[in-house]
This record gives sequence, structure tokens and C-alpha cells, in this order.
Amino acid sequence: MSRPADTDPIEMNLLKLYDGLIRRSAFPKVSSFENELKKAALLRILIGIVVFIRFAEIAYSIPFMYKGNDHLVFSYLSLVLIFCFTVGLFTPVVSVVMLFYVNFYDMQMETETLGTAVLAVTLIPLTLVNSGQYYSLDRLLFYKNQSIQKVISTVYSFVGARNVNDITRVYFLGFTIYALISFGALALHIQDPYWTSGLTVKTLLVNSYLCKQYEFFRMLDQSFPQLLSALSIMASIF
Repeated sequence: MSRPADTDPIEMNLLKLYDGLIRRSAFPKVSSFENELKKAALLRILIGIVVFIRFAEIAYSIPFMYKGNDHLVFSYLSLVLIFCFTVGLFTPVVSVVMLFYVNFYDMQMETETLGTAVLAVTLIPLTLVNSGQYYSLDRLLFYKNQSIQKVISTVYSFVGARNVNDITRVYFLGFTIYALISFGALALHIQDPYWTSGLTVKTLLVNSYLCKQYEFFRMLDQSFPQLLSALSIMASIF
């Protein structure tokens, strides 16, 4: 189910430069090919469950967000896509669609957050590594159903890691993109007095719109304001 090897000399030269950068960065290398693919598969399932719950909550909230029925149908189609991603059905194609779709969906629903960008970054290594090679319906059908084995082989021929070096390269790419996004977020937060004072988390917890347990935290803030502030600063640092 893995992608065939490429022998393009230009690609080989670029990979040598990229590998040299990874070595100089002291980025940890992947040691076990099979175990890492299994980890990626488990991560795919976990992320799929979390994203499915989030998108389901958005779909449930559409009537309260003054959205039309077209948005509701759009949300249901989204849930089908996320379900296929979670169970690993035609995973390479679904992963690519998910990679571009999550940002588009949140923009349409006006629910976009920094978490949307982090999700997209997480989907990049899962897509490039091809996280559907284990714990997926694709794998089950590939070995159980010969009639669609060729279809699955074709789908899996476009993307996928061949060895531990490929996985290390993909992880380094994802880490670099995440670092750039985090740096951009830091550049914005450092101008926000709530963030620089460490009180952002406290503000979120006592806000009735953002926190369901706001009454408890308001009571805690009234009784032990220094304690809640200290917890907020610790949470912000972490």
C-alpha cells in the first residue's frame, strides 16, 4: 500500500539539502517505520473523533447562528467526510480534501480560530505519511476484497512514506510550519496586555459566553482572586 520509489535526480539533490538541514537542527529521527505508521494511524483516529465532535456541535448550533439550510447540508456532508477520515476509507484522498476543507468550512461558518490552523498543520504530516495504512477500512478491504484492491492501490500510489527517512522529513516539515504559526501568534499576543499579564485564561473562565462553569470561577475569583490569577498565569505559560 506504499508509494513507489522516485528516482528524479533533482528531487534527490533537494532531499540531500533538506536532510542536511535536519541533521544540523538535531531533530530526532524516526527509528521504526511500522511503529510510526501505527502511531500516525492512532493519531488520525483521535483527531477524527475530536474534529467530528466539534463539527457536530457547529451543525447543532446552525439554527442559533442564523444560518440557512444550505449551511446545515454543508455541515452534514462535512461529518461524512470526517467519518471517512476517522475510519480510514480512501484515506489519502479524504486527507487531502480535509487539509483544504477545514479552513474553508470554518471561514464559511465564521468559527475560525487558531485551532483551525493547528489542525491543518497536523493534517499535513498525516497526509504525507499516509496514515491510513494501519487501523483503517482501506487496509481491511485491501486484504479482504480483491475486487477493490486495485482501486485502493491506485489511491495509495500518490502519496506515502517509503522509509523512516521519509517520515522524519515529513515530521520536520510539520514542525517547521507549526513553529512559524506559533511565532506569528506570539507576535500578536505580545501586544495584548491580557496575554502579557497572564490573565487571558482567567478572563476566559469567568466569561459566561466562553465557559459553561463561569459561575464557579466567578465565585473562586471573588473568594481567592490571587489564586485564580496565579492559575491563569501558569496556564498561559504552559
